[in-house]
Amino acid sequence: MNQRENEQSRHEDFLQYMIDAQKAQLASEANAPPEREDKLFDLDSEVTPDTSFLPNKGLTEDEALAQCVSFFVAGLDGTTGTIANALYLLAVHPDKQAILREEVDECFATHGDFPSLDAIAKMKYLHCVISESLRLYPPASR
Repeated sequence: MNQRENEQSRHEDFLQYMIDAQKAQLASEANAPPEREDKLFDLDSEVTPDTSFLPNKGLTEDEALAQCVSFFVAGLDGTTGTIANALYLLAVHPDKQAILREEVDECFATHGDFPSLDAIAKMKYLHCVISESLRLYPPASR
């Protein structure tokens, strides 16, 4: 997170979303009137069933990073399985692998060594291969 702030770069991903949420939380706390944390234990205070007296606590930088890591690790199994199944299907069907290889080679020739997400999203046969792999081997049990 510090690296992104030092570079002042912006990426459209979950970590950027967490950074933006943290900055918004800090900005709202700076403009908000001070909360009375001791109201919970104040015997003279009015008893209310809601918890509006509790302060709104945002995520710390470490908590935000931990959430990102948790989501990343949780998504690894499904992604790994999907990629492995797609590669297996391509190995079993070399004719389809050749078609996909042509599309990938064309993409690299057109967009360079690091094609953008938009360029990858336009690869129709790649989308078909992944969709078929997910149809045959869904990451969740049926």
